[in-house]
Amino acid sequence: MDEYVIINNIERYAAKHIQAFVLGYLGPNSDGSVSIMRTKKWPAYYIEPKGDKYKVYVYRAKQGLSRIFKKDPEKYLKKFVENDYLPDYFLELEFADDKEAIKQLLRSCEVEIIRNDFFRRDFPTDTIKIIPKLLGENIFISQEIILSKQKLLDLLVGKEKLSIEDFTELFGQVEFEEGGRIETIKYKNWTILVDNKTKRAISGVKKLLSLTEKSLNSKGFGNLAYGRVMLVDKLRGRKVADYSHFGDIIRLESQVKASKKELTSMLHEIGHRNYYKYLDSSKRLESDTLYNSLKKKRGYFKRGDTLVDTQEPSEKYQLLSKSGTKYIVRCIDSGNANNIGEIYNIKNIAMGTRLIKETDDESKTKSSFFPRLYGLKDKLEFYAVLFETWLTKGLDEPAKGWFEGLHKGK
Repeated sequence: MDEYVIINNIERYAAKHIQAFVLGYLGPNSDGSVSIMRTKKWPAYYIEPKGDKYKVYVYRAKQGLSRIFKKDPEKYLKKFVENDYLPDYFLELEFADDKEAIKQLLRSCEVEIIRNDFFRRDFPTDTIKIIPKLLGENIFISQEIILSKQKLLDLLVGKEKLSIEDFTELFGQVEFEEGGRIETIKYKNWTILVDNKTKRAISGVKKLLSLTEKSLNSKGFGNLAYGRVMLVDKLRGRKVADYSHFGDIIRLESQVKASKKELTSMLHEIGHRNYYKYLDSSKRLESDTLYNSLKKKRGYFKRGDTLVDTQEPSEKYQLLSKSGTKYIVRCIDSGNANNIGEIYNIKNIAMGTRLIKETDDESKTKSSFFPRLYGLKDKLEFYAVLFETWLTKGLDEPAKGWFEGLHKGK
C-alpha cells in the first residue's frame, strides 16, 4: 500500500503544467522585440530583430548578480540608495553579514528595478541603457550578441528547451539547416530532430517508434505513426514525452528505452494528436461532455465500507474515517500478508475511481473511465489516458464499448 504515497506524488507532479527551463515570454511587441523570462519575475533574454538577424541581450541569473554584489555590498547599497531603489535609512542599517545585505540588494532588483522599471517601460532596452548610467556598470546584462535565426533557434530551442511552436510563433517558420545544433534524421514516416548537445540514443528511439507504430496499426490507427519527434536531454517533471498540437510535434527524452512505460507515454501523446487533429468536433464534444459528467459524480462512502483497489483486485480495505481531504483505511485483504492490518491515508481523488465500493456498480462504471487518476486532470488527459490504456492493457466495460464506439467509422 506504500505505493499509494508514490502514486499520489506522481499524479500531483504530473498534474502540473510541464515547462522548459525558460518559463515564458512577453511579446512579441509591435517592433518584433521579445522578452524571454527565466521566472515570472526575472528576465533571461531580450531579443531585438536587426534585419535578418537578432540582437540578444543575455540577462544574468540571480546567482551571477550575487557574485557581483559580493565584491562590495556596501558600494551597491549606496548606489541603490542614490538612485532611489532603496530608501535612505538602508545606509544606516547594520546587516548581520554580507549575505543579508546581498539578499536585500537582490530583493530590490526584483521589486524596484525588474518589476517597476523593466516592465514599466515601453521597451526594456531603455532599462538596459539607463542602468549602466545610474550604477556605472550594467549589472544585469552579461552579454550582447548578434545571432542568425538558426543560432537563435539553437539557443532557445536547443539549450533552453523553448518549444518549437513557441519559437515559430515568435520568430516565424523554422528551417533546420545543416550544421545547426538541431539536425534531422528520417526514420520511416517519422522525422527525428536531434539536439547535438544531447546524449543521443537513436537506436532506442527508433525501436520505440517501431513499437509505437506496431501498436497503432494493431487497432487501425497507423495513420498516427508519423511526424516530428524532437529529442531533448530532459523534460521538466517526470514525463518522458509531451505533445504540442500547434506544430504537431512530440518531444521525447533522448535516453528513453523501448519499454512498456515509454511506449505508454508515446501512445498517450499520440492520443493527444488524435484528439486535436483527427477526432471530429462532435466526437470531441461527446468525450468532453462525458468527462464533465463523470468528474462531478462523487460516490458516497461511509465508515465501515469495504473498498476494492481496481488496479490490484486482491487488495481490499475498510474505511475507518475521513480527515479533511484524506480517507483513513485499514487493509483487510492483500496478496501480501504483511499489508493486512496496516493503516493508510488515501487522497480523496482516488475514491470512486481507483478505490471503489465492493458492491457499487456506479463506482465500477466510473472507475472504468479513469484507469489512471491522471485522467481526472482535465478533458484532454481524460481522452489521452483512455487512448493509451485501450492500446496497451485494454479498457474495462463500459468504457471499452464507449471508447470503441466513439471511433467507429473514423
